[in-house]
Amino acid sequence: MVMWLTVTSVLMAVVLVLVQRFFYSSILFPAYMVLGGIIYLTTLRLLKAVQQHDIELIHKYLGTRLSLVSKILGAILIAK
Repeated sequence: MVMWLTVTSVLMAVVLVLVQRFFYSSILFPAYMVLGGIIYLTTLRLLKAVQQHDIELIHKYLGTRLSLVSKILGAILIAK
């Protein structure tokens, strides 16, 4: 699992550095954050790095008030 997280982080960083080299603006900082999150989550899904028990752990940690977050992450990250 740690190896996959490293791979996804490095890929996200490389893409963001390349995008910032061509389209740098301090106004675009929120867009860089969104793009980084999309790349990170997409890579985790493609590598099938997140399992059902990981989502259950997130659900237990967040509690019932934020259960919607764990459900959304589960729907995005669990490749069926």
